[in-house]
Amino acid sequence: MKDFKESQFYKKIKPCIEKYMPKYTNEGQIIFEHPHEISYGNCGYREKYNSSSCDLLNAINKCGIFVGLLFIKYNYDIIFKQTEKKKKKNENNGDGDDYDDGNYYYMCEKNYNNLEHDYNEFIKMKNIGIILTASHNPHDENGVKIIGVDGKYINKRYENYLIDLVNSHLRYIKKNIYCTCDDIINNIIELIIDIFKKEIHLDISDDIIYRNITILDNIIYNYNIHNKIKRNICIGFDTRNSNIHLNNIIIESLNCLNIYKCINNISYITTPCMHFLIYFLNNINENDQKLNKQIIEQEEYTIHKKDNDLSYLENFNLQNKKYVYNLYYSIDDHILINDVFTKNQTLTKQPLNISIDQEKKEKEKEKKKKNSHENQNFSYTHIEHIYAYNSDQIYYDYFIHSFEMLYSYINKLFNNNIMMDVENIYVDCSNGIASLKIDKFQQIFKILKKNICKFNCIEGEHSILNYECGAEYVYRKQQPPKNIPHFIKPNTKFCTFDGDADRILYFFFPQEIEENKKHIFNQKNENNQNKNMDCIINCDMIYNMIYNNNINCNNNNFHTPICHSEKELRCHYDNNIDTSKNKHIAILDGPKIICLFFLCIIKMLSHIKIEEPKEEISFIDINIIHTAYTNSAFINYINYIKNNILVNIHIFKYIDINITCTKTGMKYLDTLAEKASIGIFFEPNGHGTIYVNINKLHTWSLSLNIYNDPSFIVLQKYLLFFNQTVGDAFLDFIAIELSLSLLNITINEWNNFYTPFPSLYINVKCPNHILTKIKPHPEHEKYLIEPKELQNYINQIVNTVDKKHGRCFIRPSGTETLLRIYAEAETQQKMKDILDKAQKCVLHYIQHMV
Repeated sequence: MKDFKESQFYKKIKPCIEKYMPKYTNEGQIIFEHPHEISYGNCGYREKYNSSSCDLLNAINKCGIFVGLLFIKYNYDIIFKQTEKKKKKNENNGDGDDYDDGNYYYMCEKNYNNLEHDYNEFIKMKNIGIILTASHNPHDENGVKIIGVDGKYINKRYENYLIDLVNSHLRYIKKNIYCTCDDIINNIIELIIDIFKKEIHLDISDDIIYRNITILDNIIYNYNIHNKIKRNICIGFDTRNSNIHLNNIIIESLNCLNIYKCINNISYITTPCMHFLIYFLNNINENDQKLNKQIIEQEEYTIHKKDNDLSYLENFNLQNKKYVYNLYYSIDDHILINDVFTKNQTLTKQPLNISIDQEKKEKEKEKKKKNSHENQNFSYTHIEHIYAYNSDQIYYDYFIHSFEMLYSYINKLFNNNIMMDVENIYVDCSNGIASLKIDKFQQIFKILKKNICKFNCIEGEHSILNYECGAEYVYRKQQPPKNIPHFIKPNTKFCTFDGDADRILYFFFPQEIEENKKHIFNQKNENNQNKNMDCIINCDMIYNMIYNNNINCNNNNFHTPICHSEKELRCHYDNNIDTSKNKHIAILDGPKIICLFFLCIIKMLSHIKIEEPKEEISFIDINIIHTAYTNSAFINYINYIKNNILVNIHIFKYIDINITCTKTGMKYLDTLAEKASIGIFFEPNGHGTIYVNINKLHTWSLSLNIYNDPSFIVLQKYLLFFNQTVGDAFLDFIAIELSLSLLNITINEWNNFYTPFPSLYINVKCPNHILTKIKPHPEHEKYLIEPKELQNYINQIVNTVDKKHGRCFIRPSGTETLLRIYAEAETQQKMKDILDKAQKCVLHYIQHMV
């Protein structure tokens, strides 16, 4: 058997792995600067970019290799199918069985019409995504996340492969103390070869198979040029300055696998957009029930890159602008051309069926070389190879048309009575990707009559990503972001995104109006002396929103305040609020967003007209999924609404409503939500969406004979407007504004759905060897199963301070060497007492274990 060190693959990949190996010293024994393993957390890998240990570069390198492996896995059938066809052709012609000279594949590259037929008949090519972002983390950090063929997070098996690859140098050195650097690199390469064999049943160290990947790259590239739906490895990133360097590491890693041309550098893109893009491109021809057939059939979307795609960048102060232009349009030849190709393997960058004037082409080439590093505004009109790549504009076109259809149906259902006032909404873009992309939905904002006033949107040299701004800052600090308007009107809406636009929170300045409300409520309801209620339920408001008399407000466990209109409250305070003096804000977080969407769904369901079915029918379920961080007042509110509608709204006799707590991390909420007919899930930090199983809804509607009911049709279109792959701040933002109009409520009334208990979480540094011994409950993390003595101390603290409403739990961070301690109680002081005592208890435990 041939030694793998003699293979072309080994010669190509060894320098690349060596180049991005974590930093080490070698004084008789190799010692890596960072001796601890890093894990592929809930959101991929995240580390300091300029860390001296270079762990991030190592992780990016391995992720680049692995995403290439996945692309090969899901597309290598092309080679198998063409091999089988040639075999049959040779057998029929009596030409023997010699089919590995590459000539046949070269003809397939040229004969793209033949490949298109093969694609429809046999082959299902797939896109894979990889995105560079550290989301809400500081600007000097970065990270990487791989997106699977289904547009979702990669599965646990793939995560384990990545963890093995990224940490293999540490594991090897533990077993081989006096090894050399070459030994470590060879072990990593052997691991890569082994994963290829396990996952794809290919020996990539076989030179013929390695060459076949080059052929695969060429075949798909030429197919892409001539077909609307492209198949590539899609790479994107947020607005961090380190992204260009890391993007090039991914490209370099892919080149080591002989993938040069099927690399779509989308560049700036929101994380949810990348998830949707992969899902859309891979399912558009699959008759997927979650994609709007009407939009697809009308082809009302932009599919490939265009020469003016990046014109919007001129409006922003971006350091890497010129490099992004080059990357997006693949200006640099090394990105697309493999230097090992022979002259006989002509790899044209132009579509094969497009005739281009040669003289014009040469002039454009000269102009490109002259201006690529001098002038960012040069024309890309004749760079025809951009037809091989899709752009993110698909996402915006698709959801604009989807919204227009939804809005039309809603207006028809409610006789054009949807209340919409022209108003300004101040949007904190966190100096992140939302700065560049939110304007692409301007068409929708005009329909909603909303003026989007952006701030913290990369306007100057001091616009630092996530610095004193963004959803995480507002959520953690409980204060407004920087650069907020100095004077605002009471109840002015603010929303804030995080760095990659997958989280959203709303907030407003309530102080003056809240004080006035308390005054009015005390006058009108003198008997109410309980300032720390389980939950405040405004039943009059619920009645008005849902539109009928089905809600029963008789419940002694809850205080029902007297409802006052917004106009009544505003008449007392017409002056502007000085935001430089007033830092107190009311935050509408993930649970409040769930409540808003849940009430909209109830409203639509309550309008469906049904008759008592004669036969037994199947149920659907609405599952509301949350984490242990979710405030208990939210649970009380949802349970109260649930109990009332089950009794008083007829259609809910055929609907199960479940409230489920799961582990922290979007992939856990995502998994549970996917199993439901309607799955609503948000973390308190504002990350979430709604999933819908259209097939389950279809079966249920047929059994109740409501399939053609206008309210049921609107419900489906409403649910399908949400991103069906991941939490999406942009689509959530639009859905929130639509829902507020549909329910005809203000941000103040929305905020008053319930009053949350005071809560807070803090971080405590903890050595890794102790961290691994602290094990929360595997399903929900509400308490520790190990060590039991630590959990017993926490229980004693809570029972002593606030037995009725108090709550506290401890869990290890998924990505850092930290313990997170969460506390919640009836009052702010009790919450602080629990948190302080729990922190002392945890620190004592850590010191005892060291």
